[in-house]
Amino acid sequence: MIIIIRNSTNFILNGITNKELKIINCNIDTGMPSEQFMHPIELTTTQIKGRDELYLQYKKKNTFNFNVTFAFENTFTNNDLRVLKRLLNSEYFIPLQFIDESDEQTALNYIYYIMLSDESTLTHNCLNQGYVTLNFLSKSPYSFSNFMESQLYDFSSITETTIILNDSLSSNANNIWKTQSGSFTYSVSGATSTALNSIIYSGDSVWKPLIGSNNISLPLTAQATFTTPNSLTGLTILGHLDIRIDNNNMYRCEITNSTMYLTKVISGVHTDLTSVSQTISINTTYTITLSLTSTGILTAKLYSGVDTSGTLLQTLTTTNTLLTSGFSVGVGGDIGVIIKNVIVTAPNTSPQNDIEFVNFGDVECKPEIYIEKIGGGDLSIVNISNSGVEFKFTGLLDEEELEVSNEYEIIKTSLINTYRYNSFNGNFLSFDYGVNNLKVTGTVKFYFKYQFKYL
Repeated sequence: MIIIIRNSTNFILNGITNKELKIINCNIDTGMPSEQFMHPIELTTTQIKGRDELYLQYKKKNTFNFNVTFAFENTFTNNDLRVLKRLLNSEYFIPLQFIDESDEQTALNYIYYIMLSDESTLTHNCLNQGYVTLNFLSKSPYSFSNFMESQLYDFSSITETTIILNDSLSSNANNIWKTQSGSFTYSVSGATSTALNSIIYSGDSVWKPLIGSNNISLPLTAQATFTTPNSLTGLTILGHLDIRIDNNNMYRCEITNSTMYLTKVISGVHTDLTSVSQTISINTTYTITLSLTSTGILTAKLYSGVDTSGTLLQTLTTTNTLLTSGFSVGVGGDIGVIIKNVIVTAPNTSPQNDIEFVNFGDVECKPEIYIEKIGGGDLSIVNISNSGVEFKFTGLLDEEELEVSNEYEIIKTSLINTYRYNSFNGNFLSFDYGVNNLKVTGTVKFYFKYQFKYL
């Protein structure tokens, strides 16, 4: 516990050096000095009838007291005594650091948070020369390192898109799809419309295109495969693919028996942005793709066959910037239209990065972490070295800032009137002694602030 006190002449008390106080730490005892090796440990045990061994119920790590002797280097004045008294007369625990000049690496690496306890004595020769003997109570069973900050981990780069939805529509057992209108039946062939203008959608209106790192345009792109019915009598909509905010606001690519449309829907009002003539055959499979960039460039493509490897039949493109919020994706069609293989790609806002935190203390370290979320979404930090325990926030907003005290389990956010405890999985960070391998998922900037604890 106390390793270098008796070796150390110099010290810092609550930010003031012993040189400023005109005193030094000294030993006045004869023989070899003794130090407390570890904090006191109090064990509560029990014994079961018929058994000889003890069973541990509780292990308590107690704080401790220690004595020091501070000698005045020269004759002291009444003011010198008053300065020291005011410093020691604290209503809270203050830091005390001893400086071991023989070991530069640990010179200022042990901090005790102390308060004056019991009696204190001034011993002198009536010529204003002497020393004070003080008894300190330590706040903690441990000593501490200085406060330290890690490097800033910048994982804010977004350089690629990733598949965020890939569903064959063979079933809706997991309720991926919600019904806007009409109805569908699900089978191995896909989702079959059983009513006019049936529409289903998926997503939570959080997908959006972005300008990635190095000004790379990363679009939001949806793709779906449609098979037309055996008869087109009485049918109008043979398939449509939507990038939507809600039921009344969306961009849509739609095919009829003779035309391909690119449409906007604003507050429920449909307006054709552009169109092209295209004959659509019965009982035939087509694939539609619809993409949107952060600058409002809309591109719709129509292919023959089950994916984009078929023949490109038509391309429509235009620009519209009226809808900029987070999006979901919808698909639909009239009776008998079969929809399958919906794929959505979006900017990858959850890249994975590996970092290392080395705990040089003797017991677990619970750091403060300061977070800036880049792009809305989740943040996950998995401690692979600690059984894969995951620290996770969900649904954070773009540019939201968080301060998390893992020691005291306090979470603060930069958002007004917002509390993030319900967005957190409850696993606060704790780093064991040695190397902790961490896997970070999410676009984020963060750093740690911490102290090591020593036995």
